[in-house]
Amino acid sequence: MTDGPLFDGIEETDGIEVIQANLGPAFPQGMFLAQDGYNYDQGKLQRQNFKMVRWEKIQQLLSKAN
Repeated sequence: MTDGPLFDGIEETDGIEVIQANLGPAFPQGMFLAQDGYNYDQGKLQRQNFKMVRWEKIQQLLSKAN
């Protein structure tokens, strides 16, 4: 994942995970989860964090690539 308008990209991840299950209204089809070793907020280095993306967004991108 790269930098975007809502968050910085993911760098030096120690792991990723895909969960394909209903996780409630925020993630009804599951999620893609990635640990982000470097987290920047307005150019300042912050603690590491996790990025979560709705799984259907990833599926849409994958279907466009085919």
